[in-house]
Amino acid sequence: MEQENILVVDDDEGLLHLLKMRLSAMGFTVTPCTTGQDAVGAAKKTMFNLAITDLRLRGEDGLDVTEELLRSHPGLPVIILTAHGSIPNAVEAMQRGAFGYLTKPFDDKELKATIEKALAQQRMSQEIQRLKSLVKELYGLENVVARSPAMQRLFQQIAQVADSDATILLFGETGTGKEV
Repeated sequence: MEQENILVVDDDEGLLHLLKMRLSAMGFTVTPCTTGQDAVGAAKKTMFNLAITDLRLRGEDGLDVTEELLRSHPGLPVIILTAHGSIPNAVEAMQRGAFGYLTKPFDDKELKATIEKALAQQRMSQEIQRLKSLVKELYGLENVVARSPAMQRLFQQIAQVADSDATILLFGETGTGKEV
């Protein structure tokens, strides 16, 4: 399995270097950025598995950076690091799309556990999407051969309710393709 790519954003270059060393030692590929603008630019060029950002960056808000990253990469887990931890900040971070929230100084084990949990959730989401597309490819309506206007109308009705939890009753004569 290839190394997972983590984007790290912090205006404290010492902490940024420390995070890069620790994450690299855990087996991750790390892209460090000192500004939110650099991070957003890097995210446009590279696909990241996870992002870690400081809550307060020089002249920038880490939550704004989080939202910008999520706009370009929906589903990207973002972990917020901050020395100014508070419950309202944590709640706001989660409401604005952050996966997790850790206060500085952080424990390596806690950081690793949060990263692994975020990556596991992302892997699960990607696998679900892959399986959904496989099912659609194998069993999609486009694989059913039918040309009659009645069947075309039926396909339109099926498409309208397919993503709902509604129960549908199909009835008709034997051999008309109800099972399909």
